[in-house]
Amino acid sequence: MRNRVVDVVAGVSLVLGLAVVAFWVRSRSGFDQVKWSYDRWLADGGAAGSYAELTSDLRLGISMGSGRVGPFNGRLVWGYHVNADQSRGRPRLEFHRERYDAITMFHLKNDRPLAGAWPPVTWHYAVRRPPRDGDDSVHLGIGVSHWLVAALLAVLPAWAAWQRRFRFSLASLIAGMAAVCVLLAFLAPVLRQLGRP
Repeated sequence: MRNRVVDVVAGVSLVLGLAVVAFWVRSRSGFDQVKWSYDRWLADGGAAGSYAELTSDLRLGISMGSGRVGPFNGRLVWGYHVNADQSRGRPRLEFHRERYDAITMFHLKNDRPLAGAWPPVTWHYAVRRPPRDGDDSVHLGIGVSHWLVAALLAVLPAWAAWQRRFRFSLASLIAGMAAVCVLLAFLAPVLRQLGRP
C-alpha cells in the first residue's frame, strides 16, 4: 500500500514537473495568467476588490491582495469603482495569454530580488495602511524560476524510480522523465544565455 501511494504521488509530481517545463517553454514568447477576482460595491458607497493570480512569465508567480476605496467624490474614479461596475458584484475567473511588449520585458528583466534573497526566488509585499491617496490595500507576490520548480518536482519521481531499481516500466518512465527535468534545470542558465542577442 505504501509503495502504491508513493507511486501515485511521484506520478502527480512528474506530471506537474512536465507542466512546469511546458510553461517554461511557453514563457519564451509570452505570459500566461489565471486570475480570480471579486470586486464589489460596499454599503457605504465605496468599492472593494480582492484577487489571487497565478502567472507564468520569466518566473512562476503567485500573488494575492485586497483593497478598498471610499465613495466616488465627483473627481476621481478609481479602478475599484470601475471593476465593481463591470463585475456586478460577482466573483470572476479569467485566463489569458499575451505576448511580451517592450515595457513588460523591461519590467520583468529588471525585477530584482530583495536584499538577501536567493536570485531564483523573488517576492514583494506592499501595504497602504493607514490609507494613502484614498485607498487602503495590501498585496503579496512570490516568484520562483521555472527550472527550480521543475528540479524540485523531479526529486520524488527520481527517488521512487531508484527505490524500485527500475524493475517496472512505470518506474523506468518516471526515472526518464525525472532525468529530463533535472537535465533541463541544470541547462537552464546556458540556454538562457544562448537566447540573448
